[in-house]
Amino acid sequence: MMLKRFLSVLVCLCLLLSCCAASLAEAPAAHRLEKKTVPFYVENSGKIYDEVPLWLADGINDLPYMDLMTLPDVLNALFSVMWADEKPVERYTGAYDASLNQYLLTYTPTGANILFDLNTNSMVILDYDLLDSAEGSQPMDLLAFSTFTENGLPNTYERVSRSQLVRAGEPQIVSLEDYDIPVISQDNQILLPMQTLMNLLLSVPLGQLLCYNGEGIFFGSSEMLFSDAYNAELGQIERTYTELGDLYYSVPQAKRSRELAEYGVGELCLEMDCFYGLKEAHHIENFYSLLINTGLLGDLLDPDPAKADQAVQTLINSYLDDQHSAYLGNSSMTGKDVNISVPYGYSNLNYANLMDMYNQFQNALMPDGRSAYQEIGDTAYVSFDEFKMKSGLDYYDLDLDSQFAIQDTVSLMMYAHHQITREDSPIKNVVLDLTMNPGGHVDAAIFVIGWFLGEAQLSLVHTFSGAQATNVYRVDANLDRVFDEKDSLYQNYNLYCLCSPLSFSCGNLVPWAYHMSGMVTLIGDTTGGGSCNVQPLATAWGTILQTSGPCRLSFIKNGSYYDIDQGVTPDLHLSKTSHFFDREFLTETIHNLP
Repeated sequence: MMLKRFLSVLVCLCLLLSCCAASLAEAPAAHRLEKKTVPFYVENSGKIYDEVPLWLADGINDLPYMDLMTLPDVLNALFSVMWADEKPVERYTGAYDASLNQYLLTYTPTGANILFDLNTNSMVILDYDLLDSAEGSQPMDLLAFSTFTENGLPNTYERVSRSQLVRAGEPQIVSLEDYDIPVISQDNQILLPMQTLMNLLLSVPLGQLLCYNGEGIFFGSSEMLFSDAYNAELGQIERTYTELGDLYYSVPQAKRSRELAEYGVGELCLEMDCFYGLKEAHHIENFYSLLINTGLLGDLLDPDPAKADQAVQTLINSYLDDQHSAYLGNSSMTGKDVNISVPYGYSNLNYANLMDMYNQFQNALMPDGRSAYQEIGDTAYVSFDEFKMKSGLDYYDLDLDSQFAIQDTVSLMMYAHHQITREDSPIKNVVLDLTMNPGGHVDAAIFVIGWFLGEAQLSLVHTFSGAQATNVYRVDANLDRVFDEKDSLYQNYNLYCLCSPLSFSCGNLVPWAYHMSGMVTLIGDTTGGGSCNVQPLATAWGTILQTSGPCRLSFIKNGSYYDIDQGVTPDLHLSKTSHFFDREFLTETIHNLP
């Protein structure tokens, strides 16, 4: 329950003494409603929709609402423009049942729906994991890359439908009243706060950030607003703002209304209770209790948005302290130039210290760094420190005889495959080096798994709905547009993976997949874990953050799904950190293995 519900007991007692003669049947005063329209901005596209209709109530200008009655039309217009439909497509439909006082919103491509019960101010959410814009995709399919070109040709990935396993989730009931989410029913309108609806329908299902600055709605990754890079001369991280980022922070700094502050706390708790994927592992019963127990609730309710932003950063850095969760940027009401800095917790500090230590050994033993592809006798080493896919790259145009073909992780795998399988190749052993890999794009991880094993299996559990799904993929490593045994290495080579406590997220997923296959020998130290998707979020007052999302990567054993968050133990332990960067030692060790 929110603070307002606790205080309401005292308020009701006072009202009972002073207004005992008032009629219990007296209708509440009508809200003063004012309509405003704002533009909708999308990453890499700029402004795509000029007039998103919002509503303000009772002169509160920083808490916008959307009308359920017109919401399907707004969503359909947004999607049609984003996806460049040749003609409007009806993806969302809505129906209001006056006799039951209920509104049903349906996402037609999958049949997923949300029932808004206005009698209890609650939502009944059916198959939330199917509330996804990827039309025609398999449920809980993390592969974002299209499997076909515009001409219908295979496009480096193939989904294997025969191996698809799906177990639907359970219906979930979310009480808006318990989170102090206001609902206004008046003048044939049903108004809910914009941030709640947009987080529920766009941000979480699409894994994107949606934030509002009072003058416009911004949708995409955090990189649509800013990007960070390390300045070696200054020895610090420098932030560069994009055109949209400058626009987002162009509004004047302002205090928050009491209504926005109270709603903002409830909205933050709702999102985290429903969609924080490590809630159970952190022993969090509910986030409102956590805010009370940590003493953060007072600052989150303060009119000063900078105090609220600092409380959000403290929650993430000190109490969540998982490497997928991060405070990314101040709210627009605070402004980009206000410095908010909260120390990191033990987990993040330990990871940073390990990274420094490993870097020192690498600089000492490999002053020129690790080569992306290196051959030592009959052993090939493939190394990269981030799973990355370059947008718009046509892999079928690459010249794999040249190292200039290496543009991202996938092209590196293709180049390595070309070299390893070349005529008269001496290679018998292949080592994938993930020693200092903190993760990245899951599409690239799928390719890396499929390249070694022939098929890449991804198993997921949705922590909100309880749904389970397994999807399997093949990859076209030799670029012949045929998915067969020639695209993988497991049949003809001895395969190894070098991993460490720095191998996190996708850097943890790949060793887990290799371990479960039984076809790859893991060398090094226990991986750093990380099992959830990264979920960008914004508070109702515009703070930019990301959290461990509701899709948890898992492995299947005896038909049960187990998450991979605690990392995987290698088959061969390296006792010295220096051994990770001593290629002669590693090659000799591999040759001496039985």
